[in-house]
Amino acid sequence: MKNIAGLILITIFFVGCVNEKESEKSYFLEIKSDKIEIMADNEDTVILSAEIKDKNRNIIFEDISKIEYFVNERSLLDNRFKTEKSGVYTIRAKYNGVYSNEIKIVVKNYLKKLLILSDKKEITANNEEITAFTVKKYDQTGEEIKDVGFKLYKDGIE
Repeated sequence: MKNIAGLILITIFFVGCVNEKESEKSYFLEIKSDKIEIMADNEDTVILSAEIKDKNRNIIFEDISKIEYFVNERSLLDNRFKTEKSGVYTIRAKYNGVYSNEIKIVVKNYLKKLLILSDKKEITANNEEITAFTVKKYDQTGEEIKDVGFKLYKDGIE
């Protein structure tokens, strides 16, 4: 009876060791991007890349075509990301069940329309009459942009 109990304990020990070693990964995945900020125009694109590295940070040459990329937990078709919606996006990669570090990509609205308004329809060119201009800026969604500065120039001088 002692032999059977000992055999069971030894079997459990070895099975436990095998499962532990299988769950330990000898590599990790590191994701990178060529940009950390893009415009929300569905054209500006981030190119993603991932490297499989061993514990000493040496690159392991494995089949990188099996790396999957995710933006806000949604799978990408390839290693490129572009969008029309502004915001901060979280990107990571996955290889054989191992997830990479996370990177953040900031997607900004862009200046789509510049509107210049005058307080007068016409003025006399007599060096006395003046007019005031109002400049309004709008992004691609039609929202007015309040925080973008501009400079006025006359004859190339600020």
